[in-house]
Amino acid sequence: MTVPARMDYLEPAASFICVIAGQLGFDQNDIRSFNLAFEEIFVLIVNSAFGGGSDETVEIGVFVSAASVKITIREKGLPFDISTLREYSGADPEKESSEDGLMVFIAQRSVDEFTYSNHGREGREFILTKHLSNKHIENILSAEELLPYSRPEKAAQKSFAEITVRPLEPKEAIEISRCAYKAYGYTYADYIYYPEKITEMNEKGLMKSLVAATPDGHIMGHVALKYSFAGASVAEICAAFVKPEYRGAGVFDRIVDALLQNARENKTSIFAESVTSHIYSQREAAKHGFSDCALMLAYLPSDTTFKSITEKTSQKESCIVSFLRFAPDERRNIYPPPRHANFIEKIFGAAKIDVAVGDPGNSSKAAVEEPTIIESRKIGTFNVAEIIVNKYGINAEHELRDRLRLYCLEKTDTIFLYLNLSDPATYYFAGEFEKAGFFFSGIIPDYRRGFDAMVLQYLNNVEIDFGKIKINSEIGKLILDYVCCEYSRKI
Repeated sequence: MTVPARMDYLEPAASFICVIAGQLGFDQNDIRSFNLAFEEIFVLIVNSAFGGGSDETVEIGVFVSAASVKITIREKGLPFDISTLREYSGADPEKESSEDGLMVFIAQRSVDEFTYSNHGREGREFILTKHLSNKHIENILSAEELLPYSRPEKAAQKSFAEITVRPLEPKEAIEISRCAYKAYGYTYADYIYYPEKITEMNEKGLMKSLVAATPDGHIMGHVALKYSFAGASVAEICAAFVKPEYRGAGVFDRIVDALLQNARENKTSIFAESVTSHIYSQREAAKHGFSDCALMLAYLPSDTTFKSITEKTSQKESCIVSFLRFAPDERRNIYPPPRHANFIEKIFGAAKIDVAVGDPGNSSKAAVEEPTIIESRKIGTFNVAEIIVNKYGINAEHELRDRLRLYCLEKTDTIFLYLNLSDPATYYFAGEFEKAGFFFSGIIPDYRRGFDAMVLQYLNNVEIDFGKIKINSEIGKLILDYVCCEYSRKI
């Protein structure tokens, strides 16, 4: 839908969105919240990008999925200083007077996901996402069916020689959501609590779910590969659930072996995230050939409880990222900042990935004159944010500091920054970003097509006791020591 960037087009555009939301089953409260978020951003764009009104246009996209609606609002108006949108934090409403900042503040809290992206010459984009609350697992099953798993006194004693490992069937998605809730409560990623979302992601190639089932069809466990886009060459192994009565029977290994075989045949590389309050999941990853590559501090909430799996964490849970490569083995040039080059080579080497540190040549900061292209998103469940620099521009440092300031005002615990090691400009910019308070986290190879990521992290008033972080592998322990030293340098 394309409309002129004028206030008299706000009402018909908002009505269009509300009608769609109503047809999908949103209740009136959710529709009002969605409408409020859209109105705030539309008014902000008209006033800030078009000076109060223009015959230029705003593009509005409505994307419907099984359990949510996503609204995209794109404009190519006058670039406005994003920092002026971030004056309002909500801490002291009587003293804060930034109208633009209040608009963003209201919009962010009226939807489930709020994303802002600067696409350079292609303009700017706001994305508003609202989930259908009535399709959440809590509203589908009874309270009794959602009681936490009880830990069995001993592992299963039955023989499960006839275990069948197969793709998830659509009708079984509700069982996966139920398992996730009973095992993890609300501490897992949002999508797992919406059965129809699980089915949709599998149908669209964004997820490959395998289950282990008994001969009579009972689901024993589930593990999946999740892709950032259909056809991606790297996937995250995730959503691993084994029912308590079937633990100790090799169910997890059977599913993982099948997934790895599929990844090997399709030349898909895989990364995994393991908690660091214990080493059990790290041992499983190492057993299957994964190599540690990054330590993500304060990644999970401090009140995370893995029901019947681990005890409550005593600080924000950190994750060790590990990697297993099945993509074609080809040497690639990387351009890390000089201070981290040797250690980054060591991490690549441990993962048996052939890289060469290249010479950035004349790719100096001064030569970068194109607009910066940055993506960012907040993971509300974990209260962390991600910033991805897709292209460096002359305003890269300013753009990065603006995003960082926004997330700090929102009291986001940790902000992760992903830089393209294949871009010579990373050699120059990484050090500037570290001056803003970011420090080393690690690398994620094949993060995107043609994009090996160097990961930096920023802790926003979060304390970390490194003595409580448990690491299994030798390279993982080296990463822990390195990150600890970099954190100490920062403070």
